[in-house]
Amino acid sequence: MKSFSLKSFSEYKIALISLISLSFVTFSGKSYENLLRGIDSNIHAKIAMTVTSGPGISPKLPIPDANSKISEPETYFNDHPFFPFWLNGWVMRILGPTAGSARLLTATASVGCVLLTLTLGTILHSRIFGFTSALFLLFARDMILTGATVSLDPLMMFFILLSFILWLKRKWTWVGLIVGFGLWIKTPVVLLVFPTAFLVALIQGQLQQDFKQIVRTSLISLGLGSFVWVLTGIIGGWPLVQDYWIRQVWGTAVGGRHSASSFGASGTAIEPWALIRMIRSGFLPSTPFLIVGCFKVIWQRLRIPLGKSPPKHEAALISGVAIAIMAVAITPMKFRFDYYFNPVFPFLALLSSYSLIDVVKAVEKNFYAVFSSLVPPVLAFLLCTPTQLGPEAFVALKRFMPFIQSYGNCDHDILLVPGGEPIGSSLDYGLVLNFYTGHQVSVEGCLTASAFIRKNKPDWILISEEHLNQCLTAAEKTKYPTQLRMGNQYLLTSLIPSQANFDLTPLERELKPSIDCHPPSYPKDRYHLGF
Repeated sequence: MKSFSLKSFSEYKIALISLISLSFVTFSGKSYENLLRGIDSNIHAKIAMTVTSGPGISPKLPIPDANSKISEPETYFNDHPFFPFWLNGWVMRILGPTAGSARLLTATASVGCVLLTLTLGTILHSRIFGFTSALFLLFARDMILTGATVSLDPLMMFFILLSFILWLKRKWTWVGLIVGFGLWIKTPVVLLVFPTAFLVALIQGQLQQDFKQIVRTSLISLGLGSFVWVLTGIIGGWPLVQDYWIRQVWGTAVGGRHSASSFGASGTAIEPWALIRMIRSGFLPSTPFLIVGCFKVIWQRLRIPLGKSPPKHEAALISGVAIAIMAVAITPMKFRFDYYFNPVFPFLALLSSYSLIDVVKAVEKNFYAVFSSLVPPVLAFLLCTPTQLGPEAFVALKRFMPFIQSYGNCDHDILLVPGGEPIGSSLDYGLVLNFYTGHQVSVEGCLTASAFIRKNKPDWILISEEHLNQCLTAAEKTKYPTQLRMGNQYLLTSLIPSQANFDLTPLERELKPSIDCHPPSYPKDRYHLGF
């Protein structure tokens, strides 16, 4: 057996290990310092625990009522196939259901996307081209934000990239199987490889040769992909399947399932600049390199006579076709967020690499060596300093929740008076509180807050400084003598006897374990968020 030595490691292998390490730290973040971010992360983590709360390993799915309607919050579950939630739920249960374990699957899939982009670029151009493309993807702003949340997009992108690699290697049957499994994850966007392969073959004059394979593998993927809905119908009832395809898929693309003003989505008018807007902000800081790369490809193409293929430009052709298909498919949708375009990020990264390929190729070995030498101090800085790697939100809630968890019980209610939240909406705050404390959260405006307090006598009140003075009477404030403050937010309660020794600044505290009001479906450790 050959003994291990550092000499057996080439510069590329060391750089590859450094890339994997940097990617995983970037996407996983310091989980113990962060709450689950925003609406989707909390809903997805809660659903993951709910889907795995049944007996054995069988998924627990919501059962529609007689009118085939799914009541909230389980409607959110039916926005996507159950499988990724079921898989994520078991990861959380095996490792301990915390914010860190909830985000692990997304982070791992994001690292996989970086490595698959490297592989795709290597196949289409060269190893250094693939490595540069992987770096552009890793440093894209929205890729980092998405990878550090509980999101289905990186897992869907993983299957898309793997299907492209298998297509280029002419593993047609495997393409059908991988795309079929990809349909178990989120949306039909995972079928992207088939229209791309069709148009590329048409442009390259190979359509007659590839057409039968494209049709055959498409049928394989659709057959395998439909099996998840057969399982859904058997477990949760066929109205659940009907609800998904009519409300979610058809409603998103054609009907406009929610009002744009409430959910921040684009309106009903077609916005041809939606993709450009996403690239301008979400792909930073790589956007300038993308522009240079595109101009370089166009300029080189114009200088070559028609009928002749430019050297090493297949990456540009495939990327351009894939991006165009995504733009045509998603732009006309009546309900659309800009992050629906996220699967184009790897292809944008490939195009960006054209801007630097001549430079990095000239210093290829030195490039790997410099990158490898820079990664360790960067990792040390990220891991050993207070720098937040994951997206931070709800700073006040992170300080308040240990007190609710330690001094409350499952019969206590929380009143949230919305307004003045530094980040996010009242819906964000309500979901975070519900997920981490298990308590019932009521949301009342300033005009109705006093009447609600007199009638229901909530045990905890979360309110901004402005609303504390405007919405509550002096008598009502007297009933909640302990008033903890963080920024412009206050937590009011009568359950804590004294606040003299409380410090809201530290990230960790010596407090009792958090309350677990719903053991089958909620995490047991909602404050100490590490693995």
